Amino acid sequence: MPEGFLVAEVIGYPRFVADEFAEITFVEDCGLNNEEVISCPPDQLPAGYADRRN
Repeated sequence: MPEGFLVAEVIGYPRFVADEFAEITFVEDCGLNNEEVISCPPDQLPAGYADRRN
């Protein structure tokens, strides 16, 4: 088993620990159970969607 994986029986689900970092550029509260949050694949996002910053 690759390093970073824990045994699923021990914690109840598979988990991978990535030792990489990324800058968080946009945070938005969309509420609970909002089915429109991820409603399309990345190549179908509206123009400029991924360029948003806050």
